[in-house]
Amino acid sequence: MRVNAVPGWLLVLLGAGLWGTAGTAQAFLPSEVTPSQTATVRLVIGGVLLGFFVLLLRPRTVAPSSVTMKRGLIALLITASAVSIVLFQVCFFSGVRATGVAVGTLVAIGSGPVFTGLLGLLLRERITSRWMTATGIVLTGLVLLLAPWSGDPVDWHGVLFALGAGLAYACYTVLARLLLLNGVPGETIVASLFVIAAALLVLTQLGEDFSWVFTSDALVAALWLGVAATAIPYFLWIKGLASVTAASAATVTLAEPLVAALLAVTLLAEPLTVLGAAGVAAIIAGMVLIARSPGK
Repeated sequence: MRVNAVPGWLLVLLGAGLWGTAGTAQAFLPSEVTPSQTATVRLVIGGVLLGFFVLLLRPRTVAPSSVTMKRGLIALLITASAVSIVLFQVCFFSGVRATGVAVGTLVAIGSGPVFTGLLGLLLRERITSRWMTATGIVLTGLVLLLAPWSGDPVDWHGVLFALGAGLAYACYTVLARLLLLNGVPGETIVASLFVIAAALLVLTQLGEDFSWVFTSDALVAALWLGVAATAIPYFLWIKGLASVTAASAATVTLAEPLVAALLAVTLLAEPLTVLGAAGVAAIIAGMVLIARSPGK
């Protein structure tokens, strides 16, 4: 089955599902590995793979005549998107470390659709009542799913970091869709974003010890993070983003913490409460509502 024949919302959903495996994969890394090191390895592997992928597809890329933006503006928007990805990584891991996985993930991923819907207005995308309803249902499901897992006091500085992650996600989603709407090939966008983002993170990690990557268990987890949790899902995401609005894509991406939570229950033996199960049902209902949305 060709990727182009798959509905855009489903491609975004599949990508979000793979993103949701990142937290579980990180649990198999050595305990001394910092979040910034994890993010760096993840983006370097994913960026290199996406870069090679674009080189292989170069003969099939869209003709230059279909691109309506000037090269300087394209470079500026891609750089801004890459910076947003770096900020997302830094803010997300900082927020999760300060507030805990439950609150940090809920605030970061849950706030993404709200910020994206608002920023999508810049692309003249209309916020529909269906989108608002679906987003509200999914956010309610996330509260039910994640909030009962955390009994620790909320660190409000961490919450601000998590909100920053949600805003950063919204920024690179809207910027990527703007590039797509102006004829820039999706493969070029996503590869450029990650090559630049990886380079920026590497510069911040100069002098750090990455020898742990080459141990047997860590290598498998690092490859999973770079390939299955980064390169493949971002390819699916950029393909899906070409045919769905930025707001709908952000709402469907809320499946990420759902998958992360289910993996935590099944593989890491974390408990799932009755309220958590109700949250799973609510998230699925929101996904179905978005999938049925005409003109999404």
